Amino acid sequence: MIEELGIAGIKILLFLYRCPEGATIREIARKCKMGWDTAYGAVIKLQYFRLVEVGRAGRARLAALTDAGRWVAERLAEIDERLVEIFSYGA
Repeated sequence: MIEELGIAGIKILLFLYRCPEGATIREIARKCKMGWDTAYGAVIKLQYFRLVEVGRAGRARLAALTDAGRWVAERLAEIDERLVEIFSYGA
């Protein structure tokens, strides 16, 4: 299941976890260093899995984590932190 989220989806979940007020697709693309099309497609997929909800902020689309998305993102952040510890220790 996690592989269906893809790298872009995982990056977006981690970014939105650190940005609880949500972000526009343009902000997500810029901060996650991906094209707008990639960010948009990944957000749509995350929305399909009910991990992200998309609303409007003026003309822009604003993406934010759902409760389920926050739960998944917390676990991903914990794994990410642990991997940093492991690789930092071995360096």
